[in-house]
Amino acid sequence: MRSAGELLAATLENGFTTASMVKVCNVIDASAVALICNIGDSRVYRYTAAGVLDQCTLDDSVFGSSWDLQLRLSEVDVPTGLLEHSYFERRHVMDHALGERLASPHLWEVPVEEGDVLLAVSDGVTDNLTFSELRRLLHGDVTDPVRTANRLVEAAYARSHQSGHPRAKIDDITAVVAEVRRPPTAR
Repeated sequence: MRSAGELLAATLENGFTTASMVKVCNVIDASAVALICNIGDSRVYRYTAAGVLDQCTLDDSVFGSSWDLQLRLSEVDVPTGLLEHSYFERRHVMDHALGERLASPHLWEVPVEEGDVLLAVSDGVTDNLTFSELRRLLHGDVTDPVRTANRLVEAAYARSHQSGHPRAKIDDITAVVAEVRRPPTAR
């Protein structure tokens, strides 16, 4: 089994890459936060026990400085306006990537609760699936992280091969899913 650092180093030998890393930490008041380190157009989401999906990171893209814009564009299925067409034509263009000289990742701190599900996905998932489609795929049973990740990857892969669909994009498709759990108490 290779460490995350070894995997990133091997990827960098082939050029630039994007990455998301998440560590869940207990805080002094017994609450928990997810510390997220992110660069590029990989994304991290939090799915709550109440069925709410929150995007926790912003892409390092030409559209990356606005939460509202990224969230709006993540819902576009068929581009209609000039901005939407521009997005689809340039959605692969990043302005930060791991491996670039002086590129630094963004750090995010997201409150989490026991039972929340954290998803780290590559752009192959988010380019092919809308935000609503992700939420729909998560709705219901997310108790098995491996099955949930496979469901996301299979849906993104199927879309990537739909000839003529505006979101269809052949790319790497990766999803990592983890449930937030309270650590066992010391004996």
